[in-house]
Amino acid sequence: LFRSYICSNDTWSIASATAVGTGVIVIDSATALNATASLQNRGKIIFCGTAAQTIPGTANLSGGTWGTIEVNNTSGVTATQSSASNFMRIGKLTLTSGTFTASASGGKSVSLYVDSTVTTTGGNFTVANSGGTNYGPILDAKSTQRFASGTFLNNTIYALTISNPTGFTYDGSLTISNNLHISLGATVNVSGDVSV
Repeated sequence: LFRSYICSNDTWSIASATAVGTGVIVIDSATALNATASLQNRGKIIFCGTAAQTIPGTANLSGGTWGTIEVNNTSGVTATQSSASNFMRIGKLTLTSGTFTASASGGKSVSLYVDSTVTTTGGNFTVANSGGTNYGPILDAKSTQRFASGTFLNNTIYALTISNPTGFTYDGSLTISNNLHISLGATVNVSGDVSV
């Protein structure tokens, strides 16, 4: 595998169309990610800074599936959307440490699609309340998705959309504080109490 390191005192700037190729691992400890051109991830990006890191929500970052992302930052990583048409689609999400937050500005909806698995070994995932019609993470994989207890921060998520026809399982109690959307044909299993 090819590994590329971005140091903590650097800024990851993307000024021309860029793709992280299959089999490539980018280890990013930079605080700032500035993108004025498209970025697609077909490999793996590990966010492992010591200060909080942000994935900017420009339309340039909405063009395709983001392969595998690992969050290994105790200060957290935030993916921010800045327009109604902006979205982020993740193939596989690994939560090693810290909180991965999907956020939106200006009352826009958070549209973060999770196509595959979410593996939790110490981190967690949450959605910030943007004040919009919030669909939260959208689970639309074509294979069964199973989340361990604690995958969602404090086992609570602001909004959740489940459209996985093969089933979604949450191993623990689950609180959804705003909207729960379940598509026709999708199945949901929660091993503990559910509060909506």
